[in-house]
Amino acid sequence: MPSTNSTAATQRIPFKCIQAIRGSCRGCLARSQLEDGTRRADMSPKEIDTLKATVNGAHDPMFRIFSPELVSLILTLCVHDSDEEAQIPEQRGCRRHLRRNGPHMPIVLSAVCRRWRDIALSTPQLWTSIFIKFDEADSIPTQQARANFVQEWLSRSGQLPLSIAIAFDTIVVSGRSKLDSESMFYPIVDIINGCSSRWKTLDVQVPGSLLPRIRGNSTGRSILKDIRIIRTDWPLYTESLKRLRLDGVKPSPTSVTMSRLDLRSLGILWDNVTHLDAMGLNLADCVKVLQKAPRMTHWRLDYIPDIEDADHPADGCKTLIIHHSLQSLDLWYITYPRLLLDQLTLPSLRHLRYHCSSFPASLSSLKSLLERSSSPLLALEIDLAVDGNKDHQDCIDLLRSVPTVRDLTLNSTQNMDTFLDLLGRTSMPHTLAEKDRFLPRLRRFSFTGERLFKWSKILEVFPCGDQLDHSFRRPLSSLNITICTERQDNHPDDCIEESLLPRLFELMEHNIHISIKGLDDEDWIERSACYHKELKDVTTL
Repeated sequence: MPSTNSTAATQRIPFKCIQAIRGSCRGCLARSQLEDGTRRADMSPKEIDTLKATVNGAHDPMFRIFSPELVSLILTLCVHDSDEEAQIPEQRGCRRHLRRNGPHMPIVLSAVCRRWRDIALSTPQLWTSIFIKFDEADSIPTQQARANFVQEWLSRSGQLPLSIAIAFDTIVVSGRSKLDSESMFYPIVDIINGCSSRWKTLDVQVPGSLLPRIRGNSTGRSILKDIRIIRTDWPLYTESLKRLRLDGVKPSPTSVTMSRLDLRSLGILWDNVTHLDAMGLNLADCVKVLQKAPRMTHWRLDYIPDIEDADHPADGCKTLIIHHSLQSLDLWYITYPRLLLDQLTLPSLRHLRYHCSSFPASLSSLKSLLERSSSPLLALEIDLAVDGNKDHQDCIDLLRSVPTVRDLTLNSTQNMDTFLDLLGRTSMPHTLAEKDRFLPRLRRFSFTGERLFKWSKILEVFPCGDQLDHSFRRPLSSLNITICTERQDNHPDDCIEESLLPRLFELMEHNIHISIKGLDDEDWIERSACYHKELKDVTTL
């Protein structure tokens, strides 16, 4: 019979001990006695740690079920999701996000227990992504400790390709010169430079004065495929050119993100670039990049600096370009978009987002581009100008020139009745002459703006009765409307008329998705139905 002390110790075990069920578990009994204080005085701290590690190793469900190789794979999948590269948080004009599980997940996994730590340290795939944030307020010992940490982290990655993100906080610290603050950046960058032949992704967000420090170590070839360089300060016209160039080698990436830099600042080969996200390129560089990157399929351009004489641009800005590979174009806040659009022909363009409509003659230049390119455009998103019926008519003329569009998104503060009327009159496009057709292939339409239209106009977009199932009707099956104005509680003008609700529900029964929501994501159809029901109940009383 077990002793009373042994029975009491067994009852104190806080988890189910599988080995104890089969007879006894000395490790669990010893740990229970340790927690009870019975054996603590007889054991050294090292012996206590060893005992805890033994118990954890015997009862860890991961290691009971899976082999060490499978555990290593599971930990790797915990660290690296589908986007496995280290990235800096979002910056204006450039797409940024941290990995879902955070940049320090390998450290977290290593801290679970000794056996997990052993597996983590022997799995180089866990250590291939690193995010380093510099803060000018850090003390020198803190920076030295960080340099040692980075060196140790990278040594654990073996010889695998690396994803590196560097962010430098440019807050001025009282009592410390700019040179002193930036010099604290150098030791870690030297460590990073030492493994430049393994850079697969490089994500840098630093002032221009620090860019020349990131130069690699001139050994081996470059495997860099994704490069993101965000300059945190605006360049001065009087400063010397700040370049990022690797010593002895020119990378040939496929994806490039650059902000507040010109083409001369980035020492890369453009031949294999397929994706470019650029902010602050001047007009001449926009033309050059199309010449240098013949394989580019996706281009996002945010802000072109103002041109002193828009009517007489420099000779380098007058080159006509036919780019056969570009499929997606995303333009934002360009003051004189016609100076760029008038030079382009894009026969492969499929997706276009255009947020420059508030600038002079922009829609007419865009229409000319699309007609000149004869591209089979599938998706179009446009911001309409705040003022003027002319711009509204220009938009309709533009949409007439792109009959292949399937997805249309309009963001507007204008009255949309004319546009919705036109959609309604042409809802059966195959029964009309070709010149009278309007968006005959439209499948999804989204609108965001003020409600400067009648609710009934939405219903008129769709044919009535049996024509809803007719093969000749426009294949519009999704209508999404977001109203930007703030609603007023129980205000009848905000609600959809009661007589229109049955027609809306009929359309939904025919598998047509209709969503009408406000900025607070409230369903205006449901709210309107509730309002009319409550009004009836009050009237009945």
